Amino acid sequence: METSSHRRPKEAYENMLADLTREMSHAPSTERTAVIQNIQPYRSVRSAYYRRINKQYPTLSGIGDPPDVWDTLTKTWEARCSQTDEKMVIYQSVQPKMVVLSSSLDLTMLHQSRHWICDGTFAYCPAGFAQLYSIHGFVCGEAVPLVVALLPFRTAQTYDMLFTTVRSALVEKCGSVGALECGHFDFEVAAINAFRTTFQVEAKGCLFHFTQCVVRKVAALGLQTLYRSPTDTSLKDWVRKVVGLALLPVELVLPHWHQSLLLQVPSTGNCRLDAAINLLKSYISTQWLCSPEQVQLWNFSQDSDNLRTTNHAEGWHNSLRLKFRSQPHMALSKFLTDFQRVIHHYNQIRIQQLLRGEVPTTTRMEYERNNAEIMQLKQDLSRYWNVYRSLPLEPPFRTHTDMFAHRINVFLSSVANNLGLNDTT
Repeated sequence: METSSHRRPKEAYENMLADLTREMSHAPSTERTAVIQNIQPYRSVRSAYYRRINKQYPTLSGIGDPPDVWDTLTKTWEARCSQTDEKMVIYQSVQPKMVVLSSSLDLTMLHQSRHWICDGTFAYCPAGFAQLYSIHGFVCGEAVPLVVALLPFRTAQTYDMLFTTVRSALVEKCGSVGALECGHFDFEVAAINAFRTTFQVEAKGCLFHFTQCVVRKVAALGLQTLYRSPTDTSLKDWVRKVVGLALLPVELVLPHWHQSLLLQVPSTGNCRLDAAINLLKSYISTQWLCSPEQVQLWNFSQDSDNLRTTNHAEGWHNSLRLKFRSQPHMALSKFLTDFQRVIHHYNQIRIQQLLRGEVPTTTRMEYERNNAEIMQLKQDLSRYWNVYRSLPLEPPFRTHTDMFAHRINVFLSSVANNLGLNDTT
């Protein structure tokens, strides 16, 4: 197979078989049989493919060994080409194995970013490491990976070391941690706690992950058929309202859950389904609504920057498939070579382009429209809430409590469409 192809090896192998089949379609059957018998199985071809690729890269025995190769691979590409000494490594440890990568320019941009998006991937981290973890900041409105770390474990101690390293590098380079206001995560508790402890700022979960967790729980409890029923929409309507709580003003979430949504839990008359619905209610209550602090983690009513997910980081992780030629768990030397030359070098160029006034990557039109609709719904509810709070809760006005609860339910049902829970979900 062609080693310069950016296709997955299996895809390239299957394309080769398809091309061969077409070319041999008019050949005698004996010739076709002979050719087929001599085709190596995919597993053998894949191994040979990666061996051929890996021969193009230098060899590292481990972190820092040999020193000359390590020194070359841990410079920025610009420094390597100009034979200067700028490094892109701010921390390295042999035991446990850990490497944190960030250049001087990266740290400067991270210092200026109010939001950090933090996420990990396991697919393309080198052999011997537990995950590749990235921290993305914003440069002129565009998300850019500014710290990339190879981590040995997914423990609180590991994340504490990572964020302490980043903090120390920022203080040494810029004098402080900078403009940081909020970190965005995918609900990994160890990472969130370490971040909060190190930086003493707000941490947020990912709205997409929150929605998916609830929908997957529906499926895991055997409620998917009922959820998708075209005739009985009670469960879907209730789940949509629960997910919509993520955009309700945070001080209203727990009161509305206890005073309204718990009273709306659907009942089917079927013992098995009702038991499953009760388990779903318990899951939502204990996992997501157990405390005001937990609600704050996934509530985005104050998202003035429309930053509700970790999709920027996840999209970058998905792009690594092409950059690393689809090779999982590669050698550390291959990772550093490709990262230095292809990934980090491109990011440095992109940062410089943005700083010179290049137009940042824009949000797709449908996302802009979606954000505008969410903003309008929140403004409508806010106006209603301000009027409601000005009314005395005397008996003549007591009905306004029910009226406002109804208005919230309308808001929750409407906003669920903007969170991906449309009628076909």
